[in-house]
Amino acid sequence: MIDSDAAATVFAGEASTETIAEQLKTGPGAFGITDVIGEAVLAVTDRVRNAASTLGFGAVRGNLSPAIGLFLGDVFVYLKDGDVRQRIRAEIGKAVTAAHLASKAGKGPLILIGHSMGGVILVDMLANPRAAGLPDDLKVDALLTVGSQPGFFAVLDLLAWSGAQRKKPGCVNRWLNIFDPIDPLAFRTDTIFEGAEDFSFNSVTGIMEAHSKYFQRPQFYARSRKRLKEFGIL
Repeated sequence: MIDSDAAATVFAGEASTETIAEQLKTGPGAFGITDVIGEAVLAVTDRVRNAASTLGFGAVRGNLSPAIGLFLGDVFVYLKDGDVRQRIRAEIGKAVTAAHLASKAGKGPLILIGHSMGGVILVDMLANPRAAGLPDDLKVDALLTVGSQPGFFAVLDLLAWSGAQRKKPGCVNRWLNIFDPIDPLAFRTDTIFEGAEDFSFNSVTGIMEAHSKYFQRPQFYARSRKRLKEFGIL
């Protein structure tokens, strides 16, 4: 949603680290979020700065800041319980239920793919399918989170696992988390969630484009299909 008009309304003016943190806590939309949000903002922006400096992209750090702000705004709008969160979950729930019914009818395995914030939402919903309004008999053959952050937000206790042992959702057979090492908004999961499997993917691009290039690379589909065949899902 970084490029969406709706996301652009979350932050007005300069999207510096300090502005982002302050807007999330007190700005439009009444986020009412605790200091953990400010810590998350600082962690992500510092990660981008470090990656840019290490890779010699010091000049692009200012250009990345607005995208980081919009991304974090989208995620925390979802994480704050309320009408927006419920409408998002309802839309995704309808799509997952339709795919579930198609799979039960013999139309192929149920494979769910979530990029960036989409991966966070899917993991959050699948952690407690009943609370998310998903079918009681839901069985996901494979969950692919791509350039996503469920591990990051789980560590901050902002997902359904708060205070509990973090494991792959029980309704999911295989969880593949795919990340480009230079994508500053992609995080590992295998050290956070028991049963999650991380796979590195080189999108052959720069730090500013890495987060959006996965699905534009034919090798991404070829490698994903190969993995799913190895797991006996395809």
